[in-house]
Amino acid sequence: MQVNGNRATATFVLGQRPKHRCDAPGAKAAAVFTVRDGKIVRWQQVPVPAPSGQTA
Repeated sequence: MQVNGNRATATFVLGQRPKHRCDAPGAKAAAVFTVRDGKIVRWQQVPVPAPSGQTA
């Protein structure tokens, strides 16, 4: 996870959940979360960042 001010970029692995269908279980995804007063006020899916030390 990368944090910059009130924004955090998180990378995670998609998985199956009961009563929900996942289009790509096991695939990586990433999102940027904007936090205000301890609450998520916005999230946006973004491309999965390259691992540290690597360029795309």
